[in-house]
Amino acid sequence: MEDSLTKTILKIIVAFLLPPAAAFWQVRVSLHFWINIVLWLIGWLPGIAHAVWLILREKYQVLNVDVPRTGQQT
Repeated sequence: MEDSLTKTILKIIVAFLLPPAAAFWQVRVSLHFWINIVLWLIGWLPGIAHAVWLILREKYQVLNVDVPRTGQQT
């Protein structure tokens, strides 16, 4: 568990320094990687937000946490 937490924290740090690198580390070359590059070129903050979202989204899916979507009642 601690290795997973350490890896997630390291990915988030990389996301703040170079968002496309963190996106690549998380999803390899996929649509989300290219979206991250476009967002990063538009502005640094959108790239960071997307990279952190990719990392945390994967983290919650691995933990099987039921994250309610917008418009759904829990």
